[in-house]
Amino acid sequence: MSVRCVVFVQVRSQWKALPAGQLAGNSSVEMYKQVLLSGCRCIELDCWKGRTTEEEPVITHGFTMTTEISFKEVIEAIAECAFKTSPFPIILSFENHVDSPKQQAKMAEYCRSIFGDALLTDPLEKYLASLCLMTQAFT
Repeated sequence: MSVRCVVFVQVRSQWKALPAGQLAGNSSVEMYKQVLLSGCRCIELDCWKGRTTEEEPVITHGFTMTTEISFKEVIEAIAECAFKTSPFPIILSFENHVDSPKQQAKMAEYCRSIFGDALLTDPLEKYLASLCLMTQAFT
């Protein structure tokens, strides 16, 4: 019996957080939910240092007139919708412009605490057998 593994095709969501456009407009956490629910499996997160006294990292399209949204709220939205329409992995591409070690630590902690066991933290080889078994269920 042969075992087949799926090859994941990446479809990037390039700044889908901006319903009005990439140069100006209001950013929206809801757009992350929409792209995941429509089947997107790869999302870019344009991370920047927050300016608040709480030093919360933000997501924004840098050097534009777009609004900032909370990094934590985006991670929560991704966790909420990640596997509602597909069991296949989500690939997060962090474009990290955060130069604050404190805010970088917050980003890492939010990912660990919000994604929990869904976050890949070990080498992929550990998961290969279960991924192959999962794909057999869909063939």
